[in-house]
Amino acid sequence: MRPDVSVVIPTRNSQATIEKAIACVQAQSDCTVECIVVDDSTDATRSVAADAGARVIPGRGQGVSAARNLGTASARGWYIAYLDADDSWAPMKLAMQLRLIQAERDLAMVGTQFEIAGDLGGTRQLQVEDASLRGLSPVEFLASPRLPASVFLVRSDVARVVRFPDGVSDGEDTIYAAEMRTHGLIGCVEQVLMTRHLRPGSLSHSPGHVSKNFLARLAYLRHHWEGLGATDYASAERVLVHTQVEDAWAYYWRGDFENFRLQRRELRESWPVDIPVPTGLTKRTWPDLMVRLRRHVLQGRS
Repeated sequence: MRPDVSVVIPTRNSQATIEKAIACVQAQSDCTVECIVVDDSTDATRSVAADAGARVIPGRGQGVSAARNLGTASARGWYIAYLDADDSWAPMKLAMQLRLIQAERDLAMVGTQFEIAGDLGGTRQLQVEDASLRGLSPVEFLASPRLPASVFLVRSDVARVVRFPDGVSDGEDTIYAAEMRTHGLIGCVEQVLMTRHLRPGSLSHSPGHVSKNFLARLAYLRHHWEGLGATDYASAERVLVHTQVEDAWAYYWRGDFENFRLQRRELRESWPVDIPVPTGLTKRTWPDLMVRLRRHVLQGRS
């Protein structure tokens, strides 16, 4: 019998976490699932995954995007979900997403609220509103990373057409969401149903990840802006850079000065927008500064 959902887990040396990831897939309630592990490991991940009951496909050593695409090609489910090996789901995650996507045919993909758990034990919830997601254009999705791949539930017919970008390992989930938006709306279950576990050494935990993510999305826009429905490249680029300016300042106010400096440097090199170091700046002057930065970006290239 065809399962409701095929869950694709790309892995690379994940023997410490893969069993728990498979267990949270098998614990999903009110739906039938198959679990596909695409393995590019040199450790015991493959045998651990097979013993845990997953269908294991050897990877081709071409990165996370290629691994997800390979798993998608062999999936049998009516819908396809993606899970990273160090993330976890609540037991009702898939069932709640299925209820939403089956009720609305114009939805191509559904996400969920999620939280981030750091290696020091704290958690931080990320608020993603269903209504705001539905109102975003493909270019706006590309400009503002909102949903990681571990919350995606997509229609299998659309997933056969939309691929994760080959060779891209930074920003690939945002690029995928932007492409998915060209095939339908993207909704969101407004409950926290996924936890991202950031550990030392993980890609999302490393300094510079945000900067690389931005450059990957900017490079993608340069080659695919027409396919994303933009009327011209310059206006689409301004949307991307405008959002990145705000994100850079958000890192500053959170005290993440390393990512702030990286963002500032990449923005200067990729687009002539300077973000001055805010000597003596206080939160009282923050709104006025952001207004001026927005005006500078929206006026276009200097």
